[in-house]
Amino acid sequence: MESSCNKRIVLIVKASDVGEKALEKAVSIMKENNCDKLSLLFVADMDFFSGNSSGYVKPDYLVEKGLEGIGRAVLDNMEKTAKEIDENIKTERIVLNGNTAEEILRFVKENKVDVLIIPKDERGPIEKFLTGGDIGEFIGEIEKYTKAITVE
Repeated sequence: MESSCNKRIVLIVKASDVGEKALEKAVSIMKENNCDKLSLLFVADMDFFSGNSSGYVKPDYLVEKGLEGIGRAVLDNMEKTAKEIDENIKTERIVLNGNTAEEILRFVKENKVDVLIIPKDERGPIEKFLTGGDIGEFIGEIEKYTKAITVE
């Protein structure tokens, strides 16, 4: 695929069926725009993985090393799956550290992003209670800076 694309398409990676569905959507958008490069965004958010109790789980450096491994595995899998869909796809890895929502918002504010693809899993009652439920407000904030596409 010869690229004449000047768009930056960014996929927030998620290790789930919805994450793979979002990858397929990203590749579809790339092909529509004659793009051959996909940016894969992973946020190493200690609170997301440890339930806001990182101080009680283990020392920060161990948690961070664990998140690095998780991030690397998720990114490796997404790159492999992308290549299975289209062997000509080039990927760029973006790894951020911190609160997921804050880091994603900061990233789109500070970088050129034409399309942000967000995998959105169905949230259970406990997650809704803990997070306040819907991510609609977050999506609205993102859309002030770039086009956001959610995949369920």
